[in-house]
Amino acid sequence: MTRFLSFLTWKKILVGYFSVIFIFAAIYSECDSCINEKLDFTKSIYFSIVTITTLGYGEIYPVNELGYLLTSIETLTGIATFGLLLNEFTKYQSNRQEKLRQEKLRQEKLRQEKLRQEKLRQEKRVEQLKNAYHYFRVHMADFCSAAISTITHKEQAPTSYDMMGFRAYLENNNNRNANILKEALPRDYKFRAMVMTEYKIYARQIELACSTINLHDTRLLDFFYTHISQSVRLEAVSEASETLSETLFNLINDIMAGVDANGDRRDRDIYMGYINSLESHVSQG
Repeated sequence: MTRFLSFLTWKKILVGYFSVIFIFAAIYSECDSCINEKLDFTKSIYFSIVTITTLGYGEIYPVNELGYLLTSIETLTGIATFGLLLNEFTKYQSNRQEKLRQEKLRQEKLRQEKLRQEKLRQEKRVEQLKNAYHYFRVHMADFCSAAISTITHKEQAPTSYDMMGFRAYLENNNNRNANILKEALPRDYKFRAMVMTEYKIYARQIELACSTINLHDTRLLDFFYTHISQSVRLEAVSEASETLSETLFNLINDIMAGVDANGDRRDRDIYMGYINSLESHVSQG
């Protein structure tokens, strides 16, 4: 019985319901003795509908035991079929709502997973930017130390990881080492090219980070895009240009935690400060 009911659908039951109407209509049209009047097929359909729906208007009615039996069977069949129809239709609607709910939950899970993956991707990009900046400073410190030692023939540079120590090294002897770099940049093509290459690599990492992360903080956007655009502009500047050498020297001064834009000394790295702000932006997003 359970297997039979599971086979039924509201559409099949509805077809069965109308089939009962037409089957009994055909029987009524052929059974002259069981109904109070001879019925054509149109009237027999009408009588079958009135009977199966239990309306019973009374102008057509059974007159013998066979008629009573036929109308009773149709009435009971109609009630049972209509009950099954309502039950199956209710189940159909309930299953449909459940499927919609499950689909909504699935879509929400997919959306949450997408957001989680996007956040992980952004966090990874920020971590890559931090590492890129770290090695950018290390390489720049190595290049500067090599350029200074070439002139002074002294190996006095601190470890390239010690940025504050390197600032003191640049300011040694009343900025003598810084002046050596300032003079070496226009003359030493190899030194200038290495600095420029490292800057391009770092600017590319900034560009990748900005393209990955949906930034709404104008302060961060202005800072990062300033370096991206500056890197692009420097590519168009002549290698012998004083502007190129001056820009690169200011860049070296900045990343070694030397002075800020107003010329004031600072003991913190503003570049790393902006990267940390970017990391905070991603975490809160």
